[in-house]
Parts: sequence; structure tokens; C-alpha cells
Amino acid sequence: MSHIVIIGCGTAGLTASATIRKARRDVEVTVISSEHYPAYSRCGLPFFLSGEVGKIESLLAHPLRYYDMMKIKLLLDTEAVDVDTSSKKVICKGAFNSEVKYDKLILATGSKSFVPPIPGRELEGIYNSRTIGDYIKIKQEAEEDKRALIVGGGLVGVEVASCLREVGVEVYLVEALPSLLPTLLDPDMASIVETRLKDAGITIYTNTKVEEFLGDNHISSAKIADKKIDVDFVVMATGMRPEVTLAKKIGVELGERGGISVDSKMRTSVRDVYAAGDCVEAYDPLICRPTLHQLATTAIRQAQVAALNAIGEHILYPGSLGSAVTKVLDLEVGVTGLTMSAAEREGFKVLSAVATGSTRPEYIPGGKKVKVKLTVSAWDGRILGGQIVGGEGVAKEINLLSIAIMKGMSVFELSQAETCYAPCVADVWEPLILAAENGVKKLRR
Repeated sequence: MSHIVIIGCGTAGLTASATIRKARRDVEVTVISSEHYPAYSRCGLPFFLSGEVGKIESLLAHPLRYYDMMKIKLLLDTEAVDVDTSSKKVICKGAFNSEVKYDKLILATGSKSFVPPIPGRELEGIYNSRTIGDYIKIKQEAEEDKRALIVGGGLVGVEVASCLREVGVEVYLVEALPSLLPTLLDPDMASIVETRLKDAGITIYTNTKVEEFLGDNHISSAKIADKKIDVDFVVMATGMRPEVTLAKKIGVELGERGGISVDSKMRTSVRDVYAAGDCVEAYDPLICRPTLHQLATTAIRQAQVAALNAIGEHILYPGSLGSAVTKVLDLEVGVTGLTMSAAEREGFKVLSAVATGSTRPEYIPGGKKVKVKLTVSAWDGRILGGQIVGGEGVAKEINLLSIAIMKGMSVFELSQAETCYAPCVADVWEPLILAAENGVKKLRR
């Protein structure tokens, strides 16, 4: 019987194991995880702080009995410390302290928190924002203390800041770059989010770095922009790095961004070793080269491809645009493809196509304002990216844009799309189509 071993039980590890089992009942599957919990939704963790997620256990993808039912051998609290690729053995330490033989190996080791070398970072009361354990401690601090510093204004930092503010915590948010959500939104779109956070009482410092954490044993204050701010706890949301310690140890080739390099079948440079998820650099069809898109949806698609190829099928990964969506207080924020600044860095000549509108006509209560911004190739009108802030149903609009971009659609084609209308559900003037029409007008000038 063939034996496939998966290292990591995050989104990619769970998806790979389930995909194998659903496709084949005659394959032995073992999943090795250094964490105490089986697979859970990391994306849902910030919302545990606001109470929107009531119990931390509800974030578990499946109870332990699921793995038994699926005949997946799950080794928790177990670290894969080495792999002998010649004899095909994984050397484990921890709750399971032995070796596991494999025929095919899938690395789904995910990512790890990046913490910049800020003086005082070893003080108590400074937490990462990665695991269930991290968020249990943060929630305990939020219940006892009421002043929090969030370091990092990316997706996780903004989510944590808004969720803590919703439960009455006094929040300071610091971002080193000139605007919030710098990898997702252009500054003009990010300013909408920043204004909403400030209106909610969050103090925001952009283009600013934390100089030092101060305190005896526990954090008591932080130096920011030549000021000393008193805080009770700190949440580090300064980004993630691919967890490639084991991959490097066994000689797997890495890419330019520090993630594992894979081909279109998710195979690594080491024979019979595949990889998927946050640890991987995978193809981006817009820039025509591998990059990091550390998102659950990307991990799922990569893991399905890796798993099916590991059992002998021939499936190709089409690439990822980095589509993402979140909710910040009452604002929905979505993005796919390239921002204007990212497209320009890649050498595209671009123009922006912008439209504002409402999700329902003015005479129907409950409509919400929405702003759409498209990144458009000035050469041929092809849509290269999109950003949407506000409104409702943003995820579905981003999904539509993602399909349009993957199919190479232009603003000319999108502007002709047929949309539906009913006053209680949608305005006749669809903001996404209006943005495309504005792009067409610019191209015709």
C-alpha cells in the first residue's frame, strides 16, 4: 500500500489529506503537526477577540473523530525534525518520537510570524498573531487591560485593531509604510479604511516605526515617533514568512521570495516531495513568475493539485491572483490582482478606472456606499486588478473580477456585462460596471 506523509495540519495539510482520501481508499495517509490542535481557521482568529466567534473550538475545521473516520493518521504535538530522502523516512520528535516511512511527501509547513528586532521585544505582554494559543492570551489581556498597541497595519493588524476596538479596548495602530494595507490597497483606497478606523476611536500612526518597548518584566509603554505611549499589551502583526526550515535542511530549492520553489504540479526540486500553502512560491499569471500569496484559498487549490499528483494524476496549477476580502468594522474590503503601484513596479503602463455608488437605490433603506477601483492596462484595456471598499457583497464582486482577470477580460468587455436589478437587492447602476465604463472613456481620450 502506498503511503503519503503530509507535514503540517493547516489549511493545505488538511486539504491535501482529505483530497487523497476522497480520491483513493487504498492509500495510507499520515499528517504530522507540531501544534496541539488539528486544522483550524486562522482567518477566523481575530474575530474571536470581538466575540463574533464565540468559542475558540468552533474554529476547528473538524473534530478529532473526523480523522479516524477518514482513516487519516494524525500525529499532533509532533515535530518533523528531519527527512532522509534517500531511504524516504521522516524523523519525528515530540508526542510521536520515531520515524515515518513515505512513498510521497507533501510539505505543508505554512508560515511563521516575523518579528522585527525592536529593543524590548522579549518583555511579557507582547504577543504574536498566528496561533490559537496567541489569541487566547490576547483575549485574556483584552478582558483585563484596556490599552493595546498593534504593530503592523496589514490585513491581520487591521482586523485585530478593529475587533479589539469593538470590545472597548483603547487601540494604537502603527504601520511602517505610508498607508494601511500597503500590499492590498492603493493609498487612496486605504484612506477610506483609515478614516473609518479613526472615526471608531483608533489612534493610527503611518510611516512610523516602533523604536522600543519599555517595562520591567511586562510591557508598560512603547516609544513611537519620539513619544512614549502607555500600553498594557502589544500584538505583533508584522507579517509572515514561509516556514522553510525543514525544506532547507533536506535541500529543497527556494525561490526569490524565500518560499519553496515548485513546478506546475506542485513538485519541489527533491524527488517525490511536493509542497503547498503558505510555504510555497507559486505562479502568478499576471507577472508570469512565482510569488507568495499566503491565503487560505490559494493553499486549498495548491494542496488539491499536490495531493492528486502525489497519487499519480496529472493536474496543473493555474496560478493565483492573491484575491482577498475582509471586514473592518462595518466596511467590507476586497482585492484581486495588481494594485496601481504594484503594476507600475512590474513595468506595466496603467490607468485607474474608479466609480462610487450604492448597493441599492437611494429610496430603499439599507443601501451602503461602495467605491471600486480597477487597475487597467493602458496598452490594451486589459483588467490587471481591482479594489473594492465599502458596500455589501464585496466578496462576490471580487470573485467576479478574479474570473474576469484570469480570462484576460478588458474593460471594454466588462462594461458590456449584463447585470441584474431589483431595488431591494441591487441598484440598476452597478458600481463595478460603472468603473469599467470609466476605464473605457479614459482609453478613448
